[in-house]
Amino acid sequence: FIRADIIIANYTLQFIRPLQRVSLVQKIYDALNDDGVFYFSEKVVFEDKVLDKEIIDIYYTYKKTQGYSEYEIAQKREALENVLIPFTIKENVDMCRKVGFKRVETVFQWANFVTFVAKKYK
Repeated sequence: FIRADIIIANYTLQFIRPLQRVSLVQKIYDALNDDGVFYFSEKVVFEDKVLDKEIIDIYYTYKKTQGYSEYEIAQKREALENVLIPFTIKENVDMCRKVGFKRVETVFQWANFVTFVAKKYK
């Protein structure tokens, strides 16, 4: 990677296998200039499995209100199964800290979609 002050990755890390994901985030960290920031958005799972299911159900209800059919929703879910591997919020934060980011915060969340900012300090 070339050096950068900001790197943005929206809904991409979740499609990379977990071990390779950590390696990629390390490369992103290494490519940032001092005081650089990494913004990334991801679908997450909740540690509380009951809450996780409830949030997913709410999201599917939302999709139906947006005109998606049961069939379309099921097809997308099937297409993403074992391809999209979401982390919990904590796992995303821990991954960033593991590679060297000192500060990692959530800056936006809607249901199980979260945007994080990770800051690299000198």
